[in-house]
Amino acid sequence: LEADIAHLYVRDGAWDSERPSKQLLYVPKARLESGLYVDKRHLSMSPATIRGPRTKPSLASKFLFTRPLGLDIELRSKRFDVADLSGRIAGVRFGGNGSIEAHVVGLTKDLDITGRLELEDFVLNDWPFGRVGGDVHWHARGDLEFTSLRGSRGRSDFESEVRLLFADTRWGGDRTELALSIDAVVPEGHGYAEDLLP
Repeated sequence: LEADIAHLYVRDGAWDSERPSKQLLYVPKARLESGLYVDKRHLSMSPATIRGPRTKPSLASKFLFTRPLGLDIELRSKRFDVADLSGRIAGVRFGGNGSIEAHVVGLTKDLDITGRLELEDFVLNDWPFGRVGGDVHWHARGDLEFTSLRGSRGRSDFESEVRLLFADTRWGGDRTELALSIDAVVPEGHGYAEDLLP
């Protein structure tokens, strides 16, 4: 299978749902090359690559014919640039380039995403972190968590835990807008104010 993709939108609801949905990802342009296998239980795309202008991840995907649809996707890329996702994920501005790994698994209503990143020039919601490496986790309707982050910016080194707290009134919560929580530790003698401020 070979396909050129343009203007791909990923939303937080089913395409045929009557409930309004929000944009999670937007891919302006990419090229997909993949093996394709279909049986009674699932559709499998493997081995597969998706090329963007600056990104080339490899992935193995299974779409499970359950109700609701189930996913099992593993993605790895030594060459990844957030700019190929239009610089935004779930409405939050991101920047950076480097390597990522991710595993998306579960029913579409209850997805779980785990991963790891190593990025240069990492930016999260206008806060420049510089070079970072760490773990990423998101569970359906939960917060996006960056844990065990270690990084450096300028002459400063830091360790950090970052959480994106999404608005959750749709799910019975009381948070009406996005919030950002950052806990950072700078080892003594390794921090300079000009490096640690946005």
